[in-house]
Amino acid sequence: MYRRRVFDYFDLTGIDQGARPEFSPSLLAEVRALGFSELGWVAALHRRPEPEPKDEDEDEDVAPAARPSLPLVSYVMLHQDGVTTLALTKTAEGVDSLGLGTLFDDGLIVKTETTPPGLRWQIVARNIRLAPRHGYDFAGIQTSDPKALVAFHQERVRAAGATSASRAPVPGSTLVHIAMRVRFREVADPLREARNKWSLGLRTPVFLATTATVFGVLVVLGARGPFLILAALVAIACGVTCGLAALPFLLTVLVPSFVRDVSAAPRTTAEAMTASALLAVEASRARAPAVARAVAPSRALPVARPGKRWFLLANASLMPVLGFALMPKLGSVGPVAAMGIMMTADAAFMFITKQTRVDALRRWFFPALATRATLHRRASGWMRWGFGFAGAFLLLCARGWMAGGAELAPWVVFGWACVSALFGYYAWEAGADGRA
Repeated sequence: MYRRRVFDYFDLTGIDQGARPEFSPSLLAEVRALGFSELGWVAALHRRPEPEPKDEDEDEDVAPAARPSLPLVSYVMLHQDGVTTLALTKTAEGVDSLGLGTLFDDGLIVKTETTPPGLRWQIVARNIRLAPRHGYDFAGIQTSDPKALVAFHQERVRAAGATSASRAPVPGSTLVHIAMRVRFREVADPLREARNKWSLGLRTPVFLATTATVFGVLVVLGARGPFLILAALVAIACGVTCGLAALPFLLTVLVPSFVRDVSAAPRTTAEAMTASALLAVEASRARAPAVARAVAPSRALPVARPGKRWFLLANASLMPVLGFALMPKLGSVGPVAAMGIMMTADAAFMFITKQTRVDALRRWFFPALATRATLHRRASGWMRWGFGFAGAFLLLCARGWMAGGAELAPWVVFGWACVSALFGYYAWEAGADGRA
């Protein structure tokens, strides 16, 4: 079930902070040359609304309730015009992201950010572009030039001010920056929640349609008798993978076309927004020193590495490659034996280590990312026994089918190639996020 994210904001200005995320010296020089000076540091800390239940068989080291979130820290600066704040933030990919914000006295927020290319940004951007009634005017620009970003933002601010003679921007500060971020969460989170629920719900028809289509094609190609079980497994694997792969399309194209706006907190004035932000900051002030100490370059955010996608792709390819390798000797039973071998081996590994193969590989190859925030796959009791029983059942089926002979059928090669391609695609796309 989807759960709304809750954030606490901390003004770390003036607190003994130790290390901070390191930004490009040339970028800092550029923004200072454009008239920006330091205001301070602001941290956003994700807080779960309620503790998650802990599986009694789960390793204590990876218990979800024990995994703290890492602070997302921004270096906040103020432009010489006195009303434009700049937030410099290190993204999960290790990129220095810039965001400009201006708050007007009537509560209108004009926000302009640098936007990376790619599908994942499109997913995020769909939930940032909000209905005008909410008073949050966002725009993104794909540029690495701070001067172009500032010029674009100032033009948007002038256009917003021209729509009302009584509208005026308020002086910028870290508190104003926090107020704009709090307002964004108030109006963007309900929309994101509604779209995510629709998208997750629509995955089921995608799964059913894909499964039925693939199964029908395999039957037409010659799947008969006991091999209908293999055809069903291949069809289900294709359905699950297509359901996951369809999420970007659902989130960026289909669902936003009809879920365009939802009810949210009403728009207020800048004075009320800053007063609310001040109460939030004061309520979290006692925890600010601990949050400041938790921030260091090695802990700020998980940073993607060049080989991470290849690591995920290699991990996802183990079972498909094994299936193809067994086909010359076992014929059509090769994929069944491959699934049985991998599931049985994974079950034995989980019983011995109490962790999944993915988490173990993450610890071995990406130790810097093997933190409580990233080790999110649990080797629970049902997973261990489920993998074990399923693997043993598939191995028994493979042995029984081999007794009756199993020549390599074209539909088996086709079906297994589909599974391999879908596994590879999903692993490659998963490598774009900030986790290994």
